[in-house]
Amino acid sequence: MKSIYKKLGIFISLIIILLVTQIPLKVFAATNITDDGRAHQGYSQFRAKVNSGSSVTLRRRLDYGVGNQKANVYVDGSYVGSWYNSGKDTTYQWRDTDFTIPSSNTSGKSYITVRITFVSSDYDWNEFYYWIYSGSTLTDTVDIGNASSENSHSYIISNQTWTGTRTFQYAPRRVVDNGRAHQGYSQFNMRINSNNSGVSLIRRLDYGIGNQKAYVYVDGSYAGTWSNPGSDTVNQWREYSFSIPSNLTQGKSLINIKIVFVSSDYDWNEFYYWVSSNGVITDSLDVGNSTSEDSHNYFINNQTWSGTRDFTYPN
Repeated sequence: MKSIYKKLGIFISLIIILLVTQIPLKVFAATNITDDGRAHQGYSQFRAKVNSGSSVTLRRRLDYGVGNQKANVYVDGSYVGSWYNSGKDTTYQWRDTDFTIPSSNTSGKSYITVRITFVSSDYDWNEFYYWIYSGSTLTDTVDIGNASSENSHSYIISNQTWTGTRTFQYAPRRVVDNGRAHQGYSQFNMRINSNNSGVSLIRRLDYGIGNQKAYVYVDGSYAGTWSNPGSDTVNQWREYSFSIPSNLTQGKSLINIKIVFVSSDYDWNEFYYWVSSNGVITDSLDVGNSTSEDSHNYFINNQTWSGTRDFTYPN
């Protein structure tokens, strides 16, 4: 029924990794997501797989257009706490919110039974998808409205008020970050895995400055041209990556990177850099943070700007 939207379960599991490594989420087009679900003024209950002794994060996709949803959460009959999502949004109605189940409720267990009991809201408690994380590991998912998933998780619902399909968007993600810009060059060291097959360099930038282009050098050798055509003055944050070939990185645990400005609508800006070796983040540089800059021997020439920006990412 949901076809490609179930891939979002994988998508959400990646968020945990991205948060740990401080890589911001990258979604570059406004996306309508269609999902089916249910709502109640009674309770819903399901069985979920967990890792014994781990604290569990229960993540719910909800229609945040129904405001101030509050419920009590029980695990295997024991009260755990109150799950409250204050406020509402009738423009970007999808939200994913988390509830933490302590490890004491999972000790010695590979499965738990979760009951969500409605307390209050502007109307009811709705649910479209649940993800269950044991620590940072996704151990189970419950696809509400999908008969096969509901049956396999012994899902039940009482005093149901609605069932059907909704098509909404998630709210753009807002990030405040400090950074710098130049019309000369910036230079810094980054740690990598010496046993690599090439390295990805990822940059957070203000995409409101359009058509940014620079030459990239690694340990003095030309690695290629990094070009980010286009611009966006509404949702201005972007992250773009540049692939550094393996002949410049293999056998090294530290590389020196130099970014030389070529052209743009004004300058080259940089707020955060990450390097990935074999798919694993090995280092990060927080531009504008003096401690991070010093530890990476960061240097900038012909600086045109330094400061803080408060932007959103596109959905």
